[in-house]
Amino acid sequence: MPVVGHFRQADMALGGQGAPLVPYVDWALCTSADEPRGLLNLGGIANLTVLPAGAALRDVQAFDTGPGNMVIDALAERLLGQPFDAGGTTAASGTIANGLLADLLNTPFFAQPPPRSTGREAFGTAFLDDVLEQATATGVTAPADLLATATALTAASVYQAYVRFVRPTQPIATLWVSGGGVHNAFLLQKLADAFAPVPVRSVAVLGIDPDAKEALAFAVLAHEMANGVPTNVPSATGATGRAVLGALCLPAGWRAGQGIL
Repeated sequence: MPVVGHFRQADMALGGQGAPLVPYVDWALCTSADEPRGLLNLGGIANLTVLPAGAALRDVQAFDTGPGNMVIDALAERLLGQPFDAGGTTAASGTIANGLLADLLNTPFFAQPPPRSTGREAFGTAFLDDVLEQATATGVTAPADLLATATALTAASVYQAYVRFVRPTQPIATLWVSGGGVHNAFLLQKLADAFAPVPVRSVAVLGIDPDAKEALAFAVLAHEMANGVPTNVPSATGATGRAVLGALCLPAGWRAGQGIL
């Protein structure tokens, strides 16, 4: 079947970072007429979309906040031999090492103003090795304490990004969360503690499966590409203009006139 992929390149050709890619979909599906919203996706990397009430696309702010599940999962694999800390139960049994957390929050990316995006190049294996080296130097060795601290790092970096770059001009009324991190009860509690009195809720309340939100987003982006609709958000990526995102790949033997929808 026809496949639409390679969503980043058209934005990058206009000087943008090619990411984040979901703000257009967040705006199209989740803008409220009367509630200013934050849409937080907790995948490997955490990204935040800010939707003022009744927002036009030009009003949307979005950027990567830093690690979502990436560091937590890597630690669970390294220390527990498990792909993730199911439910955040191991982290919940530990104690957050506040000194180590403060040191990690000094990572330069966290102070970088939007537009910004990141990935494994910043928070992958090399970062994990640095975390473990700093932890050993400060006497933090218990797996539960390390996982608690890594989980707190995700929550604190999201909240600090909100306070630095969003709240002064676009305060939100609710933080709506999606992605695999929505199943980490300890992470959601840390976010709730940080954002209080702003409530933290799953996008399931809005009728969106939190595990399928990114799949839904790329289906929408592919549909819009097929109809020639620009879907990059220059205020989020830093691009100099709007662009239709995605490249169409047709299977062998595809005939003119068959259509792509």
